[in-house]
Amino acid sequence: MKLISMSIVVVALLLAAMVMVPFVTAAAADSHAVSVEEAKSVAETNVQRIAASSSEFSDWKSADIRQATTYYDLTGNQSAYSFELTVGGTYAGYLIISATRENFPVLEYSRGETPDRNATVKARADRLAAQEASEKKVSISAGRPLYLGATFFYMDYSNDKADAKKTGDERIVVDLNEGKILRPESSNATLARFGTNELEIQRSELSKKAQALAAWDTIEKSTSNSSARTAGANSVAVMTLGQTTKIIDDVPFYFWNDGCSPTSAAMVLGYWRNRGLTRLPITNQTSGDPLTSELRRDMLTLYGATIPAMIPIGMNLVTQNYSYQYSADFQTIIISTWHVLINEIDADSPAVLSMLSGGAPLEIPSRPYGEHSVAAVGYDSDGTLGNTYVIVHDTWDPLVNRHILICNWIAAVSSAERPNSTYTITASAGNHGSINPAGSVQVPIETRKTFTITPDAGCTITSVMVDGQSVGTVSSYTFEDVTASHTISATFGQNAMIWNWSQSGWGTWQYRAYTPSGLSTPYGPVMTSNSIEGLHGEYGIDIQSNPGFGQTWINRTFTDPTGVGWNTITFNGVLTPATYADETGFGIRVNNDCVFDAWASQTPPGNSGQPFSFTANFAQSPTVEVTINFISDYAPIERDALHYDSLSLSRQPGSLMTAGNASFTISDRNGTTQSGLITTEKSGTITITDSTGRTRSVTPLNLKNRSMTGAVHQSHE
Repeated sequence: MKLISMSIVVVALLLAAMVMVPFVTAAAADSHAVSVEEAKSVAETNVQRIAASSSEFSDWKSADIRQATTYYDLTGNQSAYSFELTVGGTYAGYLIISATRENFPVLEYSRGETPDRNATVKARADRLAAQEASEKKVSISAGRPLYLGATFFYMDYSNDKADAKKTGDERIVVDLNEGKILRPESSNATLARFGTNELEIQRSELSKKAQALAAWDTIEKSTSNSSARTAGANSVAVMTLGQTTKIIDDVPFYFWNDGCSPTSAAMVLGYWRNRGLTRLPITNQTSGDPLTSELRRDMLTLYGATIPAMIPIGMNLVTQNYSYQYSADFQTIIISTWHVLINEIDADSPAVLSMLSGGAPLEIPSRPYGEHSVAAVGYDSDGTLGNTYVIVHDTWDPLVNRHILICNWIAAVSSAERPNSTYTITASAGNHGSINPAGSVQVPIETRKTFTITPDAGCTITSVMVDGQSVGTVSSYTFEDVTASHTISATFGQNAMIWNWSQSGWGTWQYRAYTPSGLSTPYGPVMTSNSIEGLHGEYGIDIQSNPGFGQTWINRTFTDPTGVGWNTITFNGVLTPATYADETGFGIRVNNDCVFDAWASQTPPGNSGQPFSFTANFAQSPTVEVTINFISDYAPIERDALHYDSLSLSRQPGSLMTAGNASFTISDRNGTTQSGLITTEKSGTITITDSTGRTRSVTPLNLKNRSMTGAVHQSHE
């Protein structure tokens, strides 16, 4: 779990080298101090922002806020304030706000409690301090709480501020989370193993201070009176997960095995195996073996501890053992270089992140990482240092992503495995669809890459070409073991034409009517608000004085712009309620072939104004003329009509229905078929079956062959 020679260097850096740990500043000038009132205003603003942006903290919207603890740094200056939240009188969490403008406004928040507020933790620290004081024969104070960065909580038992200037064995400081006395040692030797030194840490701190001051300036500028230094409503840069998130897929989770560094490195190499480096061994889903064991051997890990510089060396040896052209190197991650890790993740390259005095993850604020390695697999950020969290796979509690504030450590190193070469796959898609990913896609050598082809709604894939050769109409294609550049392209065709009368009206539909001897006349087409189904197109027969026979037609020709054509028609509509059996009916012709005709009946109740849907297939054609007939034999009411909801033409595989053996199903408005409301046309008859199983036969409408005489009314738009 530990890295070799990782001594506790927090106090050494702060006192001996005068270096601040992350999110701790040197003694702030009075001009940079933040009052409790100002800090509370920042807390109130951000409690509302956190509640609005995260369902986990949504109850904070109604939280009461009170200041709980004032924290100090190791030089005796105020470093932060904690504010406790209660909802309905019940404790709900805390926020920590900086007490100096040389640090970012919001330092951390959690549903847990700060360790200094835990009576058991405080009592343990008191005992440790008393034992240490007895051995050193010195007196101690009741303890001053220290906050040295996100999740770094300590208790300083120096008697007064003068004692706070003491160093080494003259000082008694207890780590509240780990429950032990801090014993500072020389820090430069430790930092050297992480590719940095105290001077570089100091320079990084100056960079961090400048960014923190800018964040506070933003707060002040957002208020009407900047000199008041109160928090503006939209000013504070608080981390709310989900701002800009990048997570690398396919990185496995492994439990700690043979050390945190080889286990984390096994997750990284396991990711590359999932990407196509299949000569790497198949791993145990829990331990990562045999990769973990091989990495432990090549990193020279001993009793779970690994020298950071050996991590990339071990990773390189393992990939070379399996003849892969990949390599890892050593990158120091401190405040001045934090973008290096972000760039690795943006390049889809997970990394082993080895921390020196690492803070705790956001989800478990009471458990700092200390000297520990994890697999960095993503980030959540608004683009600023103070609001960027690294998403990690931790060997301590795998299967769950954890978030740690970037640079919430004294120093860290990143070891990412990278391909020595990449190839370009150029992906393109025509109209009516997409390919993902698209454009020039860089693919690491010997990995696989899958492309997904998706047609737009109502369209279909017509061809997929790989390196100029057809691979059919596949919806996805995977390049395996990529060792050269490639091209992939997809074309699409419109699969369906949908006409919705409530949206498109009548457009270029033509309509005509037949009525004998002028006893009735056509009416429509009109748009009508129908209480059953909503807005329809309607066309029918208007009875003036005497009932009589009447028939209407509507027709329109559709052309598939792709030239492929359609073979299936679906119609949705509502027939006028029938009063007598075999009174009203309708038929559909496609390219002058009857694909359906049937009567509505009252015995059983027939089409009592309920919507119905009908689907039939026909010979595929790129040009389709649709004719829909409506007939009323008796017209006992003032108007008989057919309500037109929608019609679609599509391409479907196989045969859905054969003309002359069609079913006419009447269903309710929710699409549920009503028992006893089915009529089926077979061999020149329609068989009607009611809910009791009783059947009867009637003559079909057969509109295509019926002889018509009398007045014909025709119109078009």
